[in-house]
Amino acid sequence: MTLNIDVTLSAQTPSTRVTFAEDGRQEQVVTASPLPDRWVYDFRTNTATGMYSLDESSAELEQTFTKLAEQWRNETAHLSLAGEKANSFAYHQIMAMGPRVLPLIFRELEATTSDWFWALRAIARDKAPVIKPEDRGRVRRIAEIWMDWGKQNGYVSG
Repeated sequence: MTLNIDVTLSAQTPSTRVTFAEDGRQEQVVTASPLPDRWVYDFRTNTATGMYSLDESSAELEQTFTKLAEQWRNETAHLSLAGEKANSFAYHQIMAMGPRVLPLIFRELEATTSDWFWALRAIARDKAPVIKPEDRGRVRRIAEIWMDWGKQNGYVSG
């Protein structure tokens, strides 16, 4: 079995066509902005996952994220409600950075387990995992759900 990856960019929507089989019967069109840096194919599940990585050219992105995250924490340290914390301008700037910042958010989520759920949902939009009613309010469980989602979508390695 071969994996062909044909990347086509249009002015409006970047898209990637991933063909899983030699005969071209199984394919998936992925739209993402930006497109993943590399693809990993899983023969067990017959799926290709786009992987995002922070390379040296992303050092500026990481520096900006770190600065904004620190500003956000300092400005909201006295607040206890996540909704109030998510109302910070620095937090909104982080969300505006889009999918490229997700590996950094997941790294933070591993360390803190909370406060990143609003940003994750805002960036993931309709691709966000569904949180079951019985898991609402269970911060560690929600963090686990998001970490699993991050792994499945190539934002978390391992």
